[in-house]
Amino acid sequence: QLTNTRVSNLSRMEKSRVNQKLRFNYLGLKELPHVLDDIKKEIAESCPKLITDGSKPFQALLVEFAPDHISAVVNCHFTIPVASREYAENRQEMLLAISRAVERNGVSFALPSIVYRSEDNINIQ
Repeated sequence: QLTNTRVSNLSRMEKSRVNQKLRFNYLGLKELPHVLDDIKKEIAESCPKLITDGSKPFQALLVEFAPDHISAVVNCHFTIPVASREYAENRQEMLLAISRAVERNGVSFALPSIVYRSEDNINIQ
């Protein structure tokens, strides 16, 4: 079994990747292309170790129209080792950068839908 399993040592990895999924309300659909551009700008300004030379993807893209939200993904690579405190701090700064860009554009994140079921009916909120 072990001969077919790929083993990786995270402490030896010199670069890291953060792939963040986002869920937006449909009310902000028209603004989303601008929001995604602003997310990329805010991350580039806030995270100095972001790889932007084209060797690794740096993306903020719409990926799905779901029944209760619009899905997007932000994909970034950094010159920071994964197994480091700096990685966690950089990931936090990236998330805060996303939040600033979304808030600046007046768009909201979508909360998950909740379905209540009873014997008489189904109520979706």
